[in-house]
Amino acid sequence: MRRQHEKSVDLQPLAETAAAALRQAGWRVVFAESCTAGLVSATLGSLAGISEHLCGSAVTYRNQTKQDWLGVSKESLSNPGPVSRDVVRQMARGVLRSTGEADLSLAITGHLGPEAPAPLDGVIQVGVAWKDPAVSDGAEIFTASRCFRLTSSQRGLRQQEAVHRALATLIDTLEMYDAWNQLRQGNLTTRRFSSQPDPFGEPARCEEGTTPPGFLFSGSRDPGAEAQRRICQYVQSSLGRSVEQEWSLEQVDQRVCGFPEVLDRLFGLLARGPVWLTRQPTLAGKALLFPGATFVVDIETIVRLADPNSYLDPQSRQQALETIGAAGCRLLVFSGRLQHAAPALGVTAPGACQLEDLVLPAELGQLCSPVPDSIDTCDPPQPDQRRSGA
Repeated sequence: MRRQHEKSVDLQPLAETAAAALRQAGWRVVFAESCTAGLVSATLGSLAGISEHLCGSAVTYRNQTKQDWLGVSKESLSNPGPVSRDVVRQMARGVLRSTGEADLSLAITGHLGPEAPAPLDGVIQVGVAWKDPAVSDGAEIFTASRCFRLTSSQRGLRQQEAVHRALATLIDTLEMYDAWNQLRQGNLTTRRFSSQPDPFGEPARCEEGTTPPGFLFSGSRDPGAEAQRRICQYVQSSLGRSVEQEWSLEQVDQRVCGFPEVLDRLFGLLARGPVWLTRQPTLAGKALLFPGATFVVDIETIVRLADPNSYLDPQSRQQALETIGAAGCRLLVFSGRLQHAAPALGVTAPGACQLEDLVLPAELGQLCSPVPDSIDTCDPPQPDQRRSGA
């Protein structure tokens, strides 16, 4: 019996949004489809005038066809398998490489059932590839991908949902490129993206002028998905507030992240909740963007804020702390492991550290509150994606 929410979805509005985004960007797209069997391209292709932006679609349902048409390696199809990040990125790269007039490709592969392996039942992988516009011969191709678990139980509805996810990802990619470009050029200070928990995969909403968040994960370091979930639950249950995320495309050494890094990072963060994209690598700068916010930060961030060696001179540290305080911001600190000793703050050796272990300047200490010890914030170690400053 069909569950109440399982009804067919009208894909036309999303296709029209995708077409408008392609027109605005001036890009052409090509698809590589497995589980959707050409339905993504057919949905977009139903629109009048789309030929200027739709190159076509390679329907590669079988593994051998993925090898023959797209150059997907036999080894990857065997392990990790056809429904994997590795394979979907190869699909996207292969179809883009063979389509000279395309700027962007989108690939999709998945298990729609009913005989899929249980861990992969209803799982799809969506990958995108694009050519670096700075390279005139188009030889440089970058890829990113995201994974979804479909909510429908019927195969036909799952296919519709997969198409919706694919078109939403296309829109997300184009919106994120525009945000990255605008921030990079200094025409924008923040851009908020939010994915709605809709069973048919609404695209990430790209928003300007949104009310600043009350609690914000500073994007310099990643506590891990489970640790972040536990911290968010604590804030929700104890303080009645939700926690959003922030990530800066500029690092403290003034290196501006390229679009490949930004897209890959945003795809991952959006799976957890709304994300604010900024160009402010320091907490003092973020405080000016989000006055009154409480930043959820790790113990390493507090050490960098307090350590005189993080600044050119003592006045710079004082100014940073005064800026955060004057903006009405506070810091909710989760414990972790310090990679290095901080003798100036009373920590003589690397290792596990809590807020109360640090000897902090008074003006910083009064801004900080610890995440309770009962909240386990120690996920398995995560790769340190990037540096951050105070």
